[in-house]
Amino acid sequence: MNRYLGLALILVAAANVCAFSPLLVYRSPMSMRKGRPGVKQTLGKKGSSSNSNAQGVGGGLPGGGEGTWKVTGAKVADLPNEDGDVVLLETNQQQLIDKGTNPAGAVCVGKFDSKLYSFQVNCECCKVPMNKAVLLPPSEETKGAPRLSCNFCGATYNLKTGAPLDDAKGDGVGGNMFGGIVKNLMSSQARKNIKVFALAEDKGNVMINIPRSDLQL
Repeated sequence: MNRYLGLALILVAAANVCAFSPLLVYRSPMSMRKGRPGVKQTLGKKGSSSNSNAQGVGGGLPGGGEGTWKVTGAKVADLPNEDGDVVLLETNQQQLIDKGTNPAGAVCVGKFDSKLYSFQVNCECCKVPMNKAVLLPPSEETKGAPRLSCNFCGATYNLKTGAPLDDAKGDGVGGNMFGGIVKNLMSSQARKNIKVFALAEDKGNVMINIPRSDLQL
């Protein structure tokens, strides 16, 4: 009983610390770079076969399946423009809405090495919003794909596939003390993938591809 009470108190504190607002930009000091292409150059057109970002991160829709393109209401100017930036984007898509934790169906969008990556808001390990997550270079484990490290608990994911990875180590990553406690409490549970989404641009509007599995919810 005390274990779960302690976990609840930690998560409440985390929610207060990590509360987010749409389009809040967080710039990771680990991956800032200058002189990169503008946002519009990194987005393909909806349904385009010539641009990998239009089909999904790194080519092909996330998860290798198909989905449906939806208008988010956001503009290209709302997306991160510098490497290391992470923003929260309200999609208002029913399939992504959770009345308790994500009432506007928000997703995170980060930029790394001139490419945009969209992923679910909450970490699968600690459930805290990842709008301050750290974007990291590839490791041997990811075979060329960049990584995402939760700034609260340190859980690390493949930005291309969403698969959980070995936790990143080093300065500026690894989470904090409270996040470490939560991660230890959750250590008996199998790590889960985070959801990743393809983005595209249509007449200045940002489109998001909702995977077929989510459309069936």
